[in-house]
Amino acid sequence: MKSNKTLLLALSLPLVSTVSLNGSILNGGLSDKAVVNTATDTSEKAILNAIMINPTTADILFSDNTRLSIDFYGENIFRFFKDNSGGIIRKPEAKPDADILVDSPREKVSGVTLTENDEEIAVSTSKVRISFDKQTSLFKLIRLSDNCVVAEAASPLEFTKKNVSVLLKERKDEYFYGGGVQNGRFSHKGKIIAIQKELPCAPEYKTFVPGTSSDLNVYDAVYYAGDCNAGSKTIAINLPNDDRVHALKGTRRLQLRNAMKAKFDKILMPIGELILTHEQQKYLNFDAFFWNVTFHEVAHGLGVKQTINGKGSVDSVMGTEKTSWEEAKADILGLFMVTKLVEMGEITNITAEDAIATYIAGILRSVRFGAASSHGKANMMCFNYMEKAGAFSRDAKGQYVIDFAKAKDAMNSWAALILKTQGDGDIEFATKFRTENGGITPALQADLDRINGAGIPRDIRFIQDEEVLFGKVD
Repeated sequence: MKSNKTLLLALSLPLVSTVSLNGSILNGGLSDKAVVNTATDTSEKAILNAIMINPTTADILFSDNTRLSIDFYGENIFRFFKDNSGGIIRKPEAKPDADILVDSPREKVSGVTLTENDEEIAVSTSKVRISFDKQTSLFKLIRLSDNCVVAEAASPLEFTKKNVSVLLKERKDEYFYGGGVQNGRFSHKGKIIAIQKELPCAPEYKTFVPGTSSDLNVYDAVYYAGDCNAGSKTIAINLPNDDRVHALKGTRRLQLRNAMKAKFDKILMPIGELILTHEQQKYLNFDAFFWNVTFHEVAHGLGVKQTINGKGSVDSVMGTEKTSWEEAKADILGLFMVTKLVEMGEITNITAEDAIATYIAGILRSVRFGAASSHGKANMMCFNYMEKAGAFSRDAKGQYVIDFAKAKDAMNSWAALILKTQGDGDIEFATKFRTENGGITPALQADLDRINGAGIPRDIRFIQDEEVLFGKVD
C-alpha cells in the first residue's frame, strides 16, 4: 500500500472545532504538526487589513467586520480562532467543561512577522508562512525550507452553528487520510482494484458486486472495560452482518492495531519460534499478521451471497454450517487477497512467504481458544486442508517446514471449494467435510501441548489502572 507523510483532517463541532495538519501532502511534511481551532461563523469575506495583537498572534479583519486570529504555539504549530459575537481569543473550550490543551502547550517561537502587498497578507515564522488572498480570503500554508505549498484552500473557511468546513485542493500525487486516533495509512486513490473478480473460483461463484461505501479504519484500543478485559480480546470488527447492507453499502471495518501488536509480540511470535524451523522463522512478521487480519475482515464482504441454483441466500441454506464456513472463507480469502496484493505491488512491506508463514503460525494461536466454536472449526478446517495438501510438514524435531508453492496451491483450491460449497448451498457436503476435518488431530494436539508447556500465554490483558491511564507510570 502507498504510504507517505500526510495531511490529516479532524473536524469537531462548536464551540471549538479542530483541524489538525500532521506532515505534508507531497514528498515530506512539516516536521511537527499544526493545529487549527475555530469558533462558529459564516463564510469569509474579503480581507481589509491585519495587525499583530501580541508577539505570537495576528488578527485579520474581514469586510463583514469579523476577525480571524492566527495564534502560533510553535514555529509550525498554529491555531485559527474566530468568534462572531466579538469575543477575544481564548483557550479552546469544551461542553461539558474539560481541559483540551496540555499543561504547557506552547513552544518557543522566535518571531512572528506580518507582511502585506496589494494581493495578499502573510503571517510567517521561521518555518511556515500562511498567506491569505485579500479578495477571496483563500489561504495557503507554505513550508519555508523548500517553499512547498503543503495545504491550499479550495474555498473560504466556512463556519456555521453546526459545522466548520475546510475544503483543500488535492493534487494527483497527494493522499489524504483520516485523523483522530486512527492508526493506519493506506490508499487506493485513482485505482480500481477488482479483487472480487480475482477470486480463485469459477466465474459463476463471483458475480456478487459488493457495495462501494465500505470503510476500513485502523485504531488503537484505549480501554477495555469489565468482561472485555477479562475475556478474549477482539483485534478486528466487521459489521453489520447483513448481506443486504453488504450489497447496498458495504461494511464498516475497524482494526485494533495495538491489540494486534501485543498478541503478535507476546503470543504469535513465540509460537512461531517454537514450531517453525529456524530457517523459516524469518518469515514471521507483524505487518503480515496485520494484513492477514485486516483482509480477513474484508473477505467477509466478498464471495458469494446468493446460491447459484435458486436455493436462496447462502446464509439461509447453510443453516448450522453457515458461520463455520463463512469464517473459513474469510480466513483463506484474506490470505489470498494479501498474497494477491503483494503480487500486484499494492502491499509492499511484506512478502507472500511472510503472509503464509505468519498465517500458519496464526492458526495455532487462534485454535488455543478452542476448536468447538464456529471460529475454532473454521481454523481446523483450514489447518487440516493445508496440511493434507502438503502446504507444510514436520521434520524430525517436530518443527514445521512450509512448502510455499504447495501452500499457494492449497490456498487457491481451498478457497475455490469453500465458494463452491456456499454457492451451491451444499449443506450435506459442508456438514460431512466439517465433521471429518473440523477437529484437532493427535499430531496437532502434541504441538499445542508443546506450546502450552512453554508457558506462552493464550491471550493478553490490558493493564489500565488509574496510574497507567493518567500517566503516573510508563
